[in-house]
Amino acid sequence: MKKYLVNKLDADNFSIIITLLDYETRISDCLKSVKVSSFGSKELLVDTALCSGLNKYRFIATTLNNDGTINVNEYKYVDVDSHILEKANEIIKNEPLRLNNSILTTTQINLLRNNLN
Repeated sequence: MKKYLVNKLDADNFSIIITLLDYETRISDCLKSVKVSSFGSKELLVDTALCSGLNKYRFIATTLNNDGTINVNEYKYVDVDSHILEKANEIIKNEPLRLNNSILTTTQINLLRNNLN
């Protein structure tokens, strides 16, 4: 099974969003397993909602190393605008099996399904 999804984002600060799908694996281990081809110099956004919940630690901003792996030595937790939040929620909603088998509470799952942020 896939451990993450990579989607184009084209936001002001971020070119892509990586959605972590495996809530049973530590976030740091998931991040180390990600490998994507180069996409430019913008930061990338990592959505950890299925692993950590809908909280202030949901989104991580970081960059790629030259080999296409995530730079786990330099990252920061960030808040995102409503456009990015909608896109991130839509990606998660398209993974119903993962959504039901995540760390999210039933209330949080229902909020996502009903487009409430």
